[in-house]
Amino acid sequence: MDLDGRVISAEIADITFTNIYAPTGNQGKSVRQALFKGTIPAHILSSKVPSIVFGDFNAVNEEQYRAHSISKERIDRVMSDLIVSMELSNIYRVLRGLEEGHTL
Repeated sequence: MDLDGRVISAEIADITFTNIYAPTGNQGKSVRQALFKGTIPAHILSSKVPSIVFGDFNAVNEEQYRAHSISKERIDRVMSDLIVSMELSNIYRVLRGLEEGHTL
């Protein structure tokens, strides 16, 4: 398991693409929360162009995502706060509403 997490950003055609890997489980919780509280917002705010943030967050922010999860962790409030404070949107939900499916 990678407990460090990773954030990689690239600006292409006036859009910043930011790929996230947040560590999973209780062992990675403090790193995951540090990514959500500081690292990810800093990457988004430092960009002068619109951002698309994607990757493996290893956290859930909506109850319906927990239904199929093997993890017993609750909804991640720090991730939820990140989404609200940075005005992020889940594009899968924007396009498909509450339809179930994988967001590959």
